[in-house]
Amino acid sequence: MNWISVKDRVPEHEQIVLCKSKNLLPIISIFHKSNSDYLFLDATNMRFQINDATHWMSLPEFHEE
Repeated sequence: MNWISVKDRVPEHEQIVLCKSKNLLPIISIFHKSNSDYLFLDATNMRFQINDATHWMSLPEFHEE
């Protein structure tokens, strides 16, 4: 899996991803789109706007063994 720049593309609405912002370590976030506003939300509902996010990647699929 590779990091995707938010300049190239954003996740699907309500997709859970690993997100990297300018000032934070990567965190698991949910991508939220409402009207023209884009947000990444972490588990504590800390929001950072799309312009603070730099990259994201999909989480790996879980396979039970």
